[in-house]
Amino acid sequence: MFKWYYPQDSSGRPVNFVHWHTILYKSTLTWPKTNFLMENFEDIRKFSACFCNVNAKINGLIRFLYLLLNSNKIKKVFDMFYTSIYIHENEHSDLNKISERKIRMLFSMCNKFFIPMGLYALPPIIALIIDPFSQTKPFVYPSVFPYDAQSVGRFLFVNLSFTFIGIFTVTLWNAEDVFISIIMSYTQARYQMLYEELDGLCNFEGNIKIYRSKLKLIMKNQQILQRCKDLSQDLFSFSMFIAMAYATLHFCMISFVLTKIGFEADSVKYLSWMLVQILEIFLLCYFCQMASDAADGIKDRFYFCGWENLLYSGADKKDILDIVRKIQYGIARSSRPTVYKTWYYWDLSLQGFKVVLSTSLSYFMFLNTLDN
Repeated sequence: MFKWYYPQDSSGRPVNFVHWHTILYKSTLTWPKTNFLMENFEDIRKFSACFCNVNAKINGLIRFLYLLLNSNKIKKVFDMFYTSIYIHENEHSDLNKISERKIRMLFSMCNKFFIPMGLYALPPIIALIIDPFSQTKPFVYPSVFPYDAQSVGRFLFVNLSFTFIGIFTVTLWNAEDVFISIIMSYTQARYQMLYEELDGLCNFEGNIKIYRSKLKLIMKNQQILQRCKDLSQDLFSFSMFIAMAYATLHFCMISFVLTKIGFEADSVKYLSWMLVQILEIFLLCYFCQMASDAADGIKDRFYFCGWENLLYSGADKKDILDIVRKIQYGIARSSRPTVYKTWYYWDLSLQGFKVVLSTSLSYFMFLNTLDN
């Protein structure tokens, strides 16, 4: 999924060439929309509608550039995921099936991003079929060109370019969001495996050596999951900060545009774009919330793992004291709340999702007041 981000060996040169030219291409196609913003600065409806599109392209450009410059971190996260987090079917078939079911649902939801892209591309196609020589054909995104872009050849080239950049941006968002959600889903499943292993310690109360060795392995796996959490947050915190900031601004601007244009043909594409953007942020916050809850719940499993029965087992007191200290350490380490943050600002949680919506609503009310 992410393999095209980090080429290896000599084959990386042509791929990097394509990467940097794609960035240049995206940057170049932002200028016509910027010109449109400058010419329609006083028309708040047109300005808001175009600003959403420009903001989306800048968001995609920043996220793509950030991932391209952090290819080594992506390799580490990939290695960490496949070696320490991913659950194979022969390892735990039930949790593997549950996780795969969540991922299939995630893919189906993320593909909804392409619906607004189709709605944006539909008006130019219809206009080109009805009257290919018209000088008022709409572009995929509102733009102003320094040349005549209404001729058939140029019109086709411009709209195909816009569509390509739009699909590229949406695909990037899908890939990044799906990968983060997959990590969170399997992290939750890993913690559930630790739950089962801690509950199973009660079966070894009569053999303190096995009890201690299994407890040591559980604590080691818990440390691995914590390192995985730190590594993935270090990589994706900036990208998710950009996504959350963009969503906050986007909800506000789209809501404002919808209140100004009312119900018409354009309102469908704006509404669909806002809904899929809400869905994106909700999915990210939901999967991170599940992983956080699973990490926070392990302290209770440590406490109820049957350690108190060892006091009456007749085992050596030093061994019992060593186990009790390990459990105390596990409880203390798990007592600190696990929170996934976006660049140490927004929390990737359901509460963070509420904050994004409330902040966007505040900006929307401010824009309405300013317009009136």
